[in-house]
Amino acid sequence: DGINFALPLLPATIDLTLGELTVTSNIYIAGPGARKLTVQRSQAAGTSDFRLFGIQFTGNAAPIPITIRGLSLKNGKTSSDGGAGFVYYQTTVQISHVAITANSATGSGGGIFNAGTLYLTRSLVNSNTAAGLFAGGIVNVGQATSIISNSTLTGNSGAQGGAMYNGGNLLLVNNTISHNSASSGGSSVKNDAMGTVRALNTIIGMDNPAVAASSLSGAFVSLGNNLVTDARNSTGFINGTNNDQVSDNNAINPRLGDLADNGGQTDTRALL
Repeated sequence: DGINFALPLLPATIDLTLGELTVTSNIYIAGPGARKLTVQRSQAAGTSDFRLFGIQFTGNAAPIPITIRGLSLKNGKTSSDGGAGFVYYQTTVQISHVAITANSATGSGGGIFNAGTLYLTRSLVNSNTAAGLFAGGIVNVGQATSIISNSTLTGNSGAQGGAMYNGGNLLLVNNTISHNSASSGGSSVKNDAMGTVRALNTIIGMDNPAVAASSLSGAFVSLGNNLVTDARNSTGFINGTNNDQVSDNNAINPRLGDLADNGGQTDTRALL
C-alpha cells in the first residue's frame, strides 16, 4: 500500500507540530529530493521540543528494513538523544540522498543516535549540535553498526566527536568529514576503546582551529587512500602507508570549497 502526499509548489515544507513520528513497521519514505522537500519540527513560537523520527523495533524475528530518502530533516530538538532520529536496538534503517541539518539534542547525537544498524549514503549531515557527552552529528553505540558512504559531515559540534562518536562498528567509505568542532576530543571522529572504525577513500580534518581538540581521537583502521589533516591523539593512520596522506595540526590542506550546491541532491564541499 502507498500514500502519496499532494505537495504544494516545490520546494515544499511539511511542518510537524504534534510530536515525534514513531516508525514501528516496514515502511519506505521517499521524497522528491532533499532540495525539494523539508520535513521539520515547526519553527512557530510555542512548538514543543521533539525529535523528528523514532525508528523502533517491533519484535519481529528479523530487523526492519526501513528506508528514508530524497528529503531534508531539519530543526528536530530533543531533551534526550537523537535530534533528527533515534534508531533503536535491532532496527535497520537505510538513509540516502537526505540532508540532516540544524537539529539538536540536549543529550547525544544532535543528528542521529544509532543503537541498531544504519546505512547512510549520498547524504549531508550539517550544523547539528549536541549539548551532552557525544557527537553533534551521529552517535553509534554498543552493538550498533553504521556504514557511512559518499556523504559529507560538516559544521557539526559536540563535546566528544564533533561529527561522529563511535562505540560500535563503523565503516567510512568515500566521505568528506571536515570543519566540525568538539570541546574535548575528536572534532571529526572520536572512537572509544570498545569501538572499531575502518576508513577508505575518506577526507578527515580541517576542523575548527579555534578549538583545541584534535580531529581524531582513538584507534582507527586504514583501508587505504585516506587524507587525514590532523592525526594527533589517534593511531592507525601513517603518512605514506596504505596510500594515506597524514599530517598533524592541519599541515596538509585538502583544499575543500565552501559547502555549496555542486550538483546532486545535497550540498557538498568541492575539491578545489
